[in-house]
Amino acid sequence: MRWTKIKNIILLLLVAVNLFLLALVGVRAWRTAQNDRQTRERMLQILENSGISFLPTELPDAIGLTPQRLTAAPMDERQAALLVGEVTAAETMGTRTIYRGTYGVLSVSSSGEAVLDYFSNCPLTEENIWNALSELGLAFRETGRTDDRGELNVEACLLWGEVPLPGETLHLICSGSVPVSLTFRALLGTAEPQSAAEPLSAATALLRLLDALNQQGYICSRIDRLYPGYVLSGAGPFTLEPAWFVEIDTAPWRLAVNAYTGEVTVE
Repeated sequence: MRWTKIKNIILLLLVAVNLFLLALVGVRAWRTAQNDRQTRERMLQILENSGISFLPTELPDAIGLTPQRLTAAPMDERQAALLVGEVTAAETMGTRTIYRGTYGVLSVSSSGEAVLDYFSNCPLTEENIWNALSELGLAFRETGRTDDRGELNVEACLLWGEVPLPGETLHLICSGSVPVSLTFRALLGTAEPQSAAEPLSAATALLRLLDALNQQGYICSRIDRLYPGYVLSGAGPFTLEPAWFVEIDTAPWRLAVNAYTGEVTVE
């Protein structure tokens, strides 16, 4: 009987200790959340004092991205055929490979920069081209579309998974319904996450941005968007570097703040 009571007391003590530790973790999480909220509020006040309105109204949470090391894979003839039809000739000149097909001519560099000129009798439609890019394993998010007297211009941002690479833009030009040209980055291959230190918060990134705006003489009165994404660096293997992208109301319109170095670049 005595041993049973002792076991019950030990179990109660263990439960009490676990509840105490859980409460301690909860208090720390609450304090961290409070500190983050106060930091964001102070940053918004700094922007207001600097004469900059912040349209998103609230700062986002942690960036949630890690650097990625990308081992690039070149586009082969089978993949090129998805865009140019049956390949009738292929030639490598320096760092570029040129595929001539039944629909047009595709030139691809070793770093994946692709330029495609379609023949005037090309039977492909815009939808066919998007499907071909998807089959290649490439994803894009449309960012702009204009139609000037039958000439259609489409712009789209390259995605890695669901994460945008705002500096990598696809341009598609069509005359009526017939494609004329296509330029994009064929970012093919596999990526591995890289270890890194704690990334900059959105508030810290905005402080770095303000410093850069003052030092470089840019004038900004409004921040339209603030969002996480990748900056592509290197030439194979590439590095996908997490960054905070800031869209403002004046040239250069969009800047990137590296989430680890704090470097501010125009994208």
